[in-house]
Amino acid sequence: MRLSELAKSRLIETREFISYLQLNNLKVYGITTGFADLRNISVNPERSAELSRNLILSHDAAIGDPLPDDITLGAMLIRANTLAKGHSGFSVEGSNFGPFMGQHNIGQNIYSIKLNS
Repeated sequence: MRLSELAKSRLIETREFISYLQLNNLKVYGITTGFADLRNISVNPERSAELSRNLILSHDAAIGDPLPDDITLGAMLIRANTLAKGHSGFSVEGSNFGPFMGQHNIGQNIYSIKLNS
């Protein structure tokens, strides 16, 4: 599995746009600013990766039993497909990660909502 040239060009175009926003100190919610009550706080471009990581970690929660590996890998490939559309600012390098994990049968734990009785 690999990205099409069209998908690569969309990812590159979006990354370049985000770089433009950052270099020109343009305020765009959640890209060059914080979130919610921190929406008026500018984020230094060198710390934008940290902002994205912290957003993911703040929403990372799990309950229930882990889903089977094939379901988890399928979900990862669906996410890779969504990110490859070029609307998220995801990089070409990062987009290779999900398919790589799928091809090498490397999964993450995704938990079901169902709790054990």
